[in-house]
Amino acid sequence: MKQAVAPLRTRRVVWWLLRRPDTRSPERQAVLARMEQANPAFGQLYRLTTQCTEMLRNRQPEQLQPWLERVQASDFGELKSLATGMARDYAAVEAGLRLPYSTGPVEGNINRLKLIKRSGYGRAGFDLLRLRVLET
Repeated sequence: MKQAVAPLRTRRVVWWLLRRPDTRSPERQAVLARMEQANPAFGQLYRLTTQCTEMLRNRQPEQLQPWLERVQASDFGELKSLATGMARDYAAVEAGLRLPYSTGPVEGNINRLKLIKRSGYGRAGFDLLRLRVLET
């Protein structure tokens, strides 16, 4: 008796699309290839997401404008929304790809400060917030 195959969850497929192709298992790569063959629109989505992740990982600002144009010509509303936001703040996105600067070293402190601020929301003023930030 043949066992039924469980349907793929959208989040899982999105995760596969966003991963580096060389880190995907052969089975996952085969599933993506079958999906691409079965649905040309999925193939286009696959290529656009791969191009975007490679552009971001490899810091290729020269690829930004052509990618935005390809997305705007596609039929994917979510990607178009992303591209519209990126185009609206094109200079910042392009600088983020071009320049080596990052907020990475301070992200832990930003997260800690936001947690402290949220935990005291509505119950304390600036003086107590200041004390809590300075004590931790």
